[in-house]
Amino acid sequence: DLTSTTCDSTCIHGQYIDALFPNTCMPCNSKCIRCVTSSINCQQCGLNYFLYVPTNTCTAQCPSNYFNNPVITDNYYYCTQCTAGCLTCTGAGLNACQTCQNTTINNATVSYFKDIIGTICTTFCSSGYYGNPLNNLCDSCQTGCVTC
Repeated sequence: DLTSTTCDSTCIHGQYIDALFPNTCMPCNSKCIRCVTSSINCQQCGLNYFLYVPTNTCTAQCPSNYFNNPVITDNYYYCTQCTAGCLTCTGAGLNACQTCQNTTINNATVSYFKDIIGTICTTFCSSGYYGNPLNNLCDSCQTGCVTC
């Protein structure tokens, strides 16, 4: 334990056993409150940070296709992947999408489009609109067209 002169079989939170320094606890990255094998291999993040599990890192802002999940799990926060069809989102479900994307389901490409109100990603656009695969938006048909 780096903070005392005691010996124990494990390190306290905020420290890990480094393979290069056997029997010595080393400090975790300042964003981590629990790490293993290295200072940046985080298992639990500090206050105002979210655990991004694919890389075991702590971040203040989750990457694209993930959202900062404010629901506490095991006393810390996670980056949670957006629902299929969302590229960016503010929470779980298609109604939390900010932008939409194409996704693959059962080896088939499924296109999602932001609806005309801008509140949900959908696979079908309303009458008078079409799904534009270039921007994943429901764009207006030409004047006079009911479908296009």
